[in-house]
Amino acid sequence: MKDIPTFSREIFAEAFKALMQSNTYGLSGVHEINSGKPGPTIGITLHTHGNEPSGLAIFHYFTQIEPLNQKLKAGRVLFVLNNIKATAKYLDATDREGRENSRFIDVNMNRLPPDLDACGRCGYEIQRSIELIPVWKQFQIALDIHSTTQPCPPMIIALPHFNRSLVQGIPAQTILSNITSVQIGKPAISFYGQSEVERCMFGIETGSHESQDSFVCGITSVEALLVNTGVLERQDVSQKPVPITYLDYWVDASVIFPDTTYSLTKIFGSFDRINKGEILATGDGANIEMPFDGHTLFCRNKTKPTDLSEEILFLAKPAVEFTL
Repeated sequence: MKDIPTFSREIFAEAFKALMQSNTYGLSGVHEINSGKPGPTIGITLHTHGNEPSGLAIFHYFTQIEPLNQKLKAGRVLFVLNNIKATAKYLDATDREGRENSRFIDVNMNRLPPDLDACGRCGYEIQRSIELIPVWKQFQIALDIHSTTQPCPPMIIALPHFNRSLVQGIPAQTILSNITSVQIGKPAISFYGQSEVERCMFGIETGSHESQDSFVCGITSVEALLVNTGVLERQDVSQKPVPITYLDYWVDASVIFPDTTYSLTKIFGSFDRINKGEILATGDGANIEMPFDGHTLFCRNKTKPTDLSEEILFLAKPAVEFTL
């Protein structure tokens, strides 16, 4: 791996412009790198949320610094910019508040309705998802790139039928399982691939949104996935992978406020240890309590959500260890 540059908004703007000009399959924001040889179709999806620039750092690296088109030995890789308008809003923002408010335009792309066609194209993200379905369905393996508001260690988001062998070399030892079962709506990644049984899709939270460490994590993760799937050569074939211990957290609940009177009792941190019965939020109705001994996840830097259509916290059971 070549040296990873210090990323800037100028680099992100260049990467965005290049992606918009790619126009693979007649769709802006879709860029294909094809080895011309048999192998899997790997999807790398970027900016499902507009304010998560790790994806643009990854695209810049693998097209300008370490071009994949010179190294791919099998299969093909599709880089897909999921949310074009929210990304443009992020790049146009002139202050931190503007960047934080560029997560989506009309609908959170990780809170999509189960039946997209039944929505009558209600909202930009629904329209974009319908447009991308033919591309998403081509993925046999996919990695959806995300980042977080609060600083936290890199985390792997596991979907059903997740293949653990694909995470070797990815700099994340924390895995979150079952979160798609307790969240509102469906994440974009749940529409990837031909069927739930056949597909192998997972996400990664690379770290906080605008951290250089987050960008490095994203690039390293994509390279590791491409090596693990056999579309890239392993750089040092003489070295065997070192066994790594992972912590797998089962996400078993979320906190959704019933009305605007509710506030968290404090700003919780990701992986804070919370005892069963501890009060998480209060309002005009019943207190919201921790339903089991466990941890808070995906915490905000505020005690109220931007709107009531999203969870303000997720809650996970204590971790189970395993080694690969």
